[in-house]
Amino acid sequence: MARRAGWRFGAAGAMAGALALHTGDTNLAVHMAEHIVWLYVAPLLLALGWPLRARRPFRLGAVAATAVVHAAVMLVWHLPGPFDAAVRSEALHGVEHLSMLAAGYAFFAVLFGAAPALRPAVAPVLFLASMPGMALGVAMTLAPRPWYAVAPTLADQQLAGVVMWSVGGAVYLAVAVVSFGRWLALEPA
Repeated sequence: MARRAGWRFGAAGAMAGALALHTGDTNLAVHMAEHIVWLYVAPLLLALGWPLRARRPFRLGAVAATAVVHAAVMLVWHLPGPFDAAVRSEALHGVEHLSMLAAGYAFFAVLFGAAPALRPAVAPVLFLASMPGMALGVAMTLAPRPWYAVAPTLADQQLAGVVMWSVGGAVYLAVAVVSFGRWLALEPA
């Protein structure tokens, strides 16, 4: 129980940190660091602190569905129109971050509540789930011109892309390594 409380406290700290990072969105790289917290870090910690209670373990279809929703939420909010609109409206910006948090929580909570037979698939699922965010980051980094009206320079967008692809990918990699190691520890020798 104390461990779960620690995860919850960590999630609250991550969200407080993301709110503290909010700089009026003049720095796109900092804004992407906020998004990393809302998409990956806080949802992961929340899923560890408040696991979903299901009557039966989740099947692959539920895991895949939540991964698709998580990716769709991330990608839609990073399209130029929705992104710029969210930057101009604090209310919409809050909706953006809450939808990222909810989609991320659903993905991680369902993944961690998957049927025991799916445990060997957690690392490959995380690898596949990391692809949309990494592709978005690479596309932002390699873009020949800024995508967003709020991006001060192409260099800022490129740095934001590096943050998106490297840090987001690192979160998935860390979870995959820990999950795979835990599965190996449970397997009989």
